[in-house]
Amino acid sequence: MRNFMLATALLALAACSGGADEPVARESGADAFPDQPEPAAVGRFAPQNDCVELPNAKLFFVDLGKAVRDRDANALLKLTSKDVKLDFGGGGGLTTFRERLEAEEGQLWKELDEILMLGCGRDEAGNMVLPWLFSQDLGVDDPFSTMVTMGPDVVMRDKPASTGAVVETIPWDTVQLADGFDPKAPFAKVTTRSGKEGYIATDKLRSPLDYRITAAPAGDGWQIVSFVAGD
Repeated sequence: MRNFMLATALLALAACSGGADEPVARESGADAFPDQPEPAAVGRFAPQNDCVELPNAKLFFVDLGKAVRDRDANALLKLTSKDVKLDFGGGGGLTTFRERLEAEEGQLWKELDEILMLGCGRDEAGNMVLPWLFSQDLGVDDPFSTMVTMGPDVVMRDKPASTGAVVETIPWDTVQLADGFDPKAPFAKVTTRSGKEGYIATDKLRSPLDYRITAAPAGDGWQIVSFVAGD
């Protein structure tokens, strides 16, 4: 199911990123993504594609999506700068990137799966930023205590259990953590923008400072120059 969702999301990005005069995607990548309609977006921060007019973005998305879907480290590294930034402590480079992809029980591949379903934005330098969310001004004072609801039908309940009464539905919007965040806990206590308190399932929340990709122009294409989390 996740592979199908990833294929659908990448097709939507690729389809929106190529003009009529752009070259057709390479056959090896195009065959990987069946034609599917783009889902409707609901919510302030529902994923969008702001990379529509960038030249050759379609080729990049198709190749990136295929590399991630196939868990093909060699293909992914071909799309990556030799000086890629991987953290804020000096970690970087292709060798380190490969090592991290092979470690942690494939966790970085799972992060890439999710990123590629969350749209594409552009930074002030004209680079592509994935997910789209990271390129947006969320209008919050503390991004470290901010989470974004991941979906059009995310519910907040009155207690940390699936049996709790629904207080509010919060589609693709910001909430503030009330008691910190434990990724292993099933629910997190949050406060909405209107001041209501409740509990949202942890797997329906994403930090705006979570993993993101920056891709910069390189020749006639694009190259990943950073893949980091945090700040």
